[in-house]
Parts: sequence; C-alpha cells; structure tokens
Amino acid sequence: MPAVAMREPPPVDPAVEKNGGAGGGGNDGLDNLGLDPLLIALLKKIPPSGEWPAAQRVRWFLTFAMNVSQIYDKTISRWK
Repeated sequence: MPAVAMREPPPVDPAVEKNGGAGGGGNDGLDNLGLDPLLIALLKKIPPSGEWPAAQRVRWFLTFAMNVSQIYDKTISRWK
C-alpha cells in the first residue's frame, strides 16, 4: 500500500478570507450587477491581486469572451 504524507494546510490570508476567496461564495456585490449568473461566476474566479500566470489569464479571458458571446448573441439574434 502506498504511503501518504499529511501536510499542514497553508495559512489563510485574512484579506482573501474577508473577500470570499478566489472563487467566491462571498457576497462581494457582483450578484447585484444584474449580469448573467455565468458571467458572475467567471468574475468570481479572478484571483485576488498577486500572481496570476499569463497562460491562465489568457485562458480566463477567452472563456469569458466565449460566454459573453453565448449569452448575448442569443439575445441579439432574437431581434434580427
């Protein structure tokens, strides 16, 4: 049977904990913007200031852009 090494969890940054963390669940005012819940969920995935590697940022922006198109292109197409 393989051995498992237990580690202590990293300390929680009080600023991150206060703001609901990176991925949310906290009430950060985004829910009151009147945006589609999908976009709000993506906005809550933005990490607090600090490191956010370029490849992950690009992937997030592409995901956000595709979802904006998915949500708003449907609305616009109904008007055509």
